[in-house]
Amino acid sequence: MLDNRKNVFWQALLSAILIFGIGIFLGVAFEQSRNNSVEEILLGSEVNVLDSQLLANIGNNFNLSCEVGIEKVVEFADEIYGEANQLEDYDENSQFTDVLEILHKRYDLLRLLLWQQAINLKEKCAGEYHTVVYFYQFKDPDLKLRSEQIAFSRALEDLKEEYGSRIILIPIAGDLELNSINAVKSSYGIDEYPVVVVDERVVIRSLEELRSIRGKL
Repeated sequence: MLDNRKNVFWQALLSAILIFGIGIFLGVAFEQSRNNSVEEILLGSEVNVLDSQLLANIGNNFNLSCEVGIEKVVEFADEIYGEANQLEDYDENSQFTDVLEILHKRYDLLRLLLWQQAINLKEKCAGEYHTVVYFYQFKDPDLKLRSEQIAFSRALEDLKEEYGSRIILIPIAGDLELNSINAVKSSYGIDEYPVVVVDERVVIRSLEELRSIRGKL
């Protein structure tokens, strides 16, 4: 009778260990798949940014129309904004935050490069679009800040829906200690979040200000 109880105990223990091990394996496999998906998005964006830069150079050398350059930059901005939303979903559900933070840094540098490209093209071609750059806190925002950032995001989505291709909307995490982004933040006096910079000259720090620009761009 005692031996039977021992056998039952060991069988239960081994079963629990096996189930736990399978759970860990599946979790790691799932996260690896998620990270691979993020890397695929990032690599695709890197290709698109390089393509956009080459398009600008080709435009200078081969006299391509400004309309083509503007159209492509706006298309890419819309694509990278959609990918940004997908990346945020991965952030919220991932346990491997270190890997995603590194990927996020690379992705934010691409966004800054896109902003620079949009500025240069607008100056060269007198592009009739507006740059709207949203700086937010990526790492561990408290509940109040998270709620405020969600409200900002929704207001920006409404703005994008209203203006469509006339707005290039670029979200950038401001707290990942990247020198280039820190330099831009410093030039605008950004030390808190969320903040929106419109057309490189208007700095918006409140939801009321953000909502008030609807219909004025």
